[in-house]
Amino acid sequence: MVRDDIARAWWRVPGSLAAFVAVAACSGGTGTPEDVSESEGGSCRTDRQCPGQVCDLTTGTCVDCVDDRDCPTSGDECDPATRTCFPASGSDADVDAVTDADAVPETADGEDADVPGCEDGSCVAACRSLGFDSGVCERDSCRCVPYLDADADAVPDADADVTVDADTEVTGDADTDADADTDDGGTAVPGTWIAVEPGWFYMGSPATESGRSANEVLHAVTLTRRFEILATEVTQAQFATWMGRMPSSHSGCPDCPVETVSWHEAADYCNALSSGAGYPNCYSCSGTGIDVRCIASPAYSVPYDCPGYRLPTEAEWEYAARAGDERATYNGDIDGGHLLCEEPNPTLDPIAWFCGNSDHESLAAGTRDANMWGVHDMLGNVWEFCHDWYRRDYEADDPTDPWGPSTGSSRVIRGGSWTGLAQDVRSARRGGADGNPDRTIGFRPARSLL
Repeated sequence: MVRDDIARAWWRVPGSLAAFVAVAACSGGTGTPEDVSESEGGSCRTDRQCPGQVCDLTTGTCVDCVDDRDCPTSGDECDPATRTCFPASGSDADVDAVTDADAVPETADGEDADVPGCEDGSCVAACRSLGFDSGVCERDSCRCVPYLDADADAVPDADADVTVDADTEVTGDADTDADADTDDGGTAVPGTWIAVEPGWFYMGSPATESGRSANEVLHAVTLTRRFEILATEVTQAQFATWMGRMPSSHSGCPDCPVETVSWHEAADYCNALSSGAGYPNCYSCSGTGIDVRCIASPAYSVPYDCPGYRLPTEAEWEYAARAGDERATYNGDIDGGHLLCEEPNPTLDPIAWFCGNSDHESLAAGTRDANMWGVHDMLGNVWEFCHDWYRRDYEADDPTDPWGPSTGSSRVIRGGSWTGLAQDVRSARRGGADGNPDRTIGFRPARSLL
């Protein structure tokens, strides 16, 4: 579940935009939501009918919070800047819980493959319908392996020894396809990798930025290490080929970002790339598949020192997302009249998939315009796990090569998603998630170029 420092995206997809607009009508003060049944008299009955607000059961209207005592859940905090309650521990402000029925493909006869006693035959049929060679039963659910299309991101054969190009780099803001063999032989990492030069930038957002949250305090950050980052989010095809299974709830789209993976599974994927290339692992993991559990490798005092693949730090993520641009997005600021799901959205439509243009699902990675450094989908499509533990006052971190606190209860997620409001699809937007699988959270790896 996501801990989000501004609880303003309580609506759920699927659902009509008209219904959402009706709910949002009470977000500016006192109002009555219109999407409740007639039997309830047109009044709010729960706080979830009041996006970012509180339902006053006495009057049946949505009202702003004034202090923490107004928040419906004990421990939640009232943001004085926006007068909205944000969850203090693990509530979901942007993403839905994933049911087993959502998380697996359907068999040819339309029944869920994720049922007790599933048979290999049913999994094979389900996975072949998605374009995979085969499928296997794993803990009573179907896992699809390997991807058929050899031209998609140059994915290696699942039966081949997987190795990675250790020398793949990019000069400046150019991009490259990592197809060359490594010095040790083998097949290169799939996808395009962007080399990012060190520098400093303003992390966070100014007080004048429309849609900003109180946890985006503007502060200067310096990154002293050159690094590379995947130009798109990891796709379903890439994950399935390297990990031998396909966990995504939005199935049938091998070029879409992989989602419904935990932070631990994302870290395990990074280790798989590192091991294939002969790099040391940046994470220490135990268990396999959905049961894997990972921590940062104790061999490295800071993540920047690890030469292998890892999740980007929050600072690296925002630095790469901005690509030198200090505005809300690399395509400009979002005006106050386009902060929800309004369409068209001249700022976001060319660069991001969000609630206004996604048609209630994730879309193929890399199909929106890249930023000036050649990186796609940093905003929208799916949230992305970062390496860091989450804390609200991140400006307290070391301003040089920050990597968050050493412990915590939730992991940083960045970028917004296909179900997110426009105001959540900004370079400074940040939240925390408990690290469990969710259908709106994916990831992209990075690697220090030492």
